[in-house]
Amino acid sequence: MADGTLKVGTITTGSGSGTITIPSGVSLSGGVANSPSFLVSNTANNTGKTDNAYAKMTYNVETFDTDSAISDSKFTVPTGEAGKYFFSVTEFLVGDSAACNDWYVALYKNGSSQVATGGNDIDFGNTSPTFSAVLDLAVSDYIEVYCRVNTASGTWGQYAGGIFQGYRIIGA
Repeated sequence: MADGTLKVGTITTGSGSGTITIPSGVSLSGGVANSPSFLVSNTANNTGKTDNAYAKMTYNVETFDTDSAISDSKFTVPTGEAGKYFFSVTEFLVGDSAACNDWYVALYKNGSSQVATGGNDIDFGNTSPTFSAVLDLAVSDYIEVYCRVNTASGTWGQYAGGIFQGYRIIGA
């Protein structure tokens, strides 16, 4: 039996409507989206966060969420969508009334820190860290973004401009 190419415009069920099910293990290329996927952002200043303590980041604008998996700034793996996920975070962290000494950005899985990055002893007024990671997730696992800032004195805030996004990696 020779390999060949099948080119079609539309595939439908025998009755002319419905969903075609592709068996597990079948490889598709071109036009297949990495989903679930989402992108949320923050357009408001969330100030008054406790100095040198982790705080959950919040996002008030949903650009897209293919599987309705984002709620209250938390991504939850939908049924049937376990696998490896790529996440990316960009934040705008500012000392409310004083310079910042250091900062940390962490992805929390089911309420516990899984992976984090940070900068130390750099004395700045604000920073915009970008952080990405790949995590292996099961159905119902959830991911949240937490940050911690150590200011010279006072509180700190998550200022407008933060982005949290992610997607399931197809074929991984």
